Amino acid sequence: MKTFNEVASVIQVGTQRATLPSVDFLPETGGEKPEKRALFLAGTLELMRRAGVVGIDSVKPLPTAPQENRRVAEASEVPLSEALDKKMTPVVLEWAAKAKQLRAVLPPALLTAILSLVKKHREELLPVIGERGLWLAQLQGLELSPSEDEKFAVKRTEDPAAYREWLTAESEAMDWKERLKAVKQLQIQLSIHDEPILEVALKDRRKEVREAALELLTSQASFKVAHELAMLAAPILNWKKSFLSTSLIIEAPERSELPKWLPKSPEIDGMGPKAMALIDVVSYVPPSTWVTNGSREKFFEHMSKSDYHRAMLEGLIVAAVRFKDQPWLDALYELLVSRTDIYKFKGRALAAYASPEMFERIALKGLRGVEYQSDLIVQMIIASKRPLSFELSCALIDTLKTSSSSHVILTFFALNMHVDAISRTEVPIEEHHVFEDTRLEVRNILSLRKRLLSSLDSLA
Repeated sequence: MKTFNEVASVIQVGTQRATLPSVDFLPETGGEKPEKRALFLAGTLELMRRAGVVGIDSVKPLPTAPQENRRVAEASEVPLSEALDKKMTPVVLEWAAKAKQLRAVLPPALLTAILSLVKKHREELLPVIGERGLWLAQLQGLELSPSEDEKFAVKRTEDPAAYREWLTAESEAMDWKERLKAVKQLQIQLSIHDEPILEVALKDRRKEVREAALELLTSQASFKVAHELAMLAAPILNWKKSFLSTSLIIEAPERSELPKWLPKSPEIDGMGPKAMALIDVVSYVPPSTWVTNGSREKFFEHMSKSDYHRAMLEGLIVAAVRFKDQPWLDALYELLVSRTDIYKFKGRALAAYASPEMFERIALKGLRGVEYQSDLIVQMIIASKRPLSFELSCALIDTLKTSSSSHVILTFFALNMHVDAISRTEVPIEEHHVFEDTRLEVRNILSLRKRLLSSLDSLA
């Protein structure tokens, strides 16, 4: 037991007797460990009970613990307890994701230890604490009822038309944060019927609400706002073809000509008003607008020769992420990581959005020194926070285990490596004790993850 509240909860639940009465009168035991303080509390309460000091009015019976209606992952108790003791939250969440798929819940003995994580990782852990976990959380006073976002999402899913009527009627009475959450839920089953209410939100007093409405209005080509942006984008690119060559002329709009509802992008050093206006438009237009036939690579080649190539590139990066356009995300990622200027760092940010195939191809080339800078690739792998394949995991171990400056990063990667890459850690590194310590630590992490995930196999 690590805190006074945890110990008190166990005493409370374990006795099945009563909620804790007021103990404000108990003396403080400064400097004492929480365990000793809790034992003191338990003994005092028992004496009070025997002496009749705890009156009937101050004691409320505890509800009986509910029966669990899902399978309990009993085999996970030991390795999961180890992960919790070592505060390896990513490993716990990895287990929870698999347990959720199998509709399994964690062993009751670990409920007290894991509840402190539930509020921070609600989406991942709430499905695996089961009925008993919810019951214990209620006893401990933890607020695990659905959030406003979840309530709005349920309301929208159940009846989109009724949700529109409700939002129209209640919008003015809401504070802006509540209104923002409600508007965002219009993304569920978004249709042309939502356009009027989104156009109202586009004139909201708060910038955050206006931007949320614009995100949705630009996501459907049938909406008037998306059509207006397409009309603004149409004259920006002009292809000029001659007998010997083809060139691309980019005409940036004037910022004063842009609609008032279009947000202004953050200022960028070295870019004038027209370049910024170009970014404003491009970042809210689907990237597929710019290449209707031909390749993106050729488009990038012609674009690089334009006076506005930097502004165009800045807008395309934002738009590719905003519209979740995977082919463009991959093309931009590959383009940017090969650069040597500041844009290579924008490529690092795009690593989290690249497809698994593109991410792995570039990562393996970089680690093997074939085409990209290996140190930049390592930074990208760290920034992406994504599961690593067996081949990429082995390549990381082989590349970094002999590097005096990078070997310690392996312990970070071990949380995302393929667990079967443990086979690459079998051979001791006897010539350097620091590397050997790292090898053992990586091996221990991979072993724990493998045991933890395998503990659910019997429930599959």
